[in-house]
Amino acid sequence: MSLEEQREGFLLGERVTWVGIWAGVALTLFEIMAGFVGKSTAIIADATHSASDLFATVVVLLSLKVAKKPLDVEHPYGHGKIESLAAGVVGLLLMGTGVLIVISAARALLRGEIAEPQMMALVAAVAAIVVRESLYQYTARAGKKLNSPAITASAWHHRSDAYSSVAALIGVSGGMLGYRFLDPLAGIGVSVFIVKMGWGIIIDAYHGLMDTGPGERVLKNIVEVAESVSGVEHAYTRARKMGRFILADVKIDVDPKATVEEGHLIGHQVKQKILSDVEHVVDVMVHLNPHLD
Repeated sequence: MSLEEQREGFLLGERVTWVGIWAGVALTLFEIMAGFVGKSTAIIADATHSASDLFATVVVLLSLKVAKKPLDVEHPYGHGKIESLAAGVVGLLLMGTGVLIVISAARALLRGEIAEPQMMALVAAVAAIVVRESLYQYTARAGKKLNSPAITASAWHHRSDAYSSVAALIGVSGGMLGYRFLDPLAGIGVSVFIVKMGWGIIIDAYHGLMDTGPGERVLKNIVEVAESVSGVEHAYTRARKMGRFILADVKIDVDPKATVEEGHLIGHQVKQKILSDVEHVVDVMVHLNPHLD
């Protein structure tokens, strides 16, 4: 992956994140207004969820700004792991939000303080579902294209918000039909899903921080690309993730009679071909061994 491709990726990531931020600001303000006017505790709670989503998106944006910094003396491998760390923060926010929804819903059930919602609350719930699902689709595509754990986590946060809004819609609709208890019950059910999703994101972030390998398919691809270079008899590799990027160590067997200059040229060709042909690889360490029959 070239420096230009990396730069374009970071610009796309920042653009997607800014879209999420401004959409989140507008939706949060609208839901707060609709929650009070429409007398819906479900929509007010959903607005609180939107506010937490805003904070998570800002965390992702800050991580992208750090991750795109060039190599330096203190960070010779770059700053890519900050994205996994940011994804972990988003996961914690998801879990925390889910727990808060459970507490709020249980309190409403126990106290019986469930007001009858108005039409404005129903409009807000439908609007929230449409906006959040659109944000999920948009952000998820970018996360997959960039192989970014932070952006992917942000996408799932949008999806969890959409499910939260579905719960709010069920609660508001039930309340308008006279079944007010559906509001807190739906909130509890969706919050369990949100907590589970947050835990999954935290586990993925943990693997990203622990130098987890990119998977057999990527490793096999690296070996095949290395062995396609003229002069390479066999190749072996191991690799690790660093945020959205991959660092690879490759050992190649070459003719033992080759000169140092010839071996160096082969190694250089292997490195350049892997960087150009294998997605998300940003650095390759090549080690030469004499090929023994």
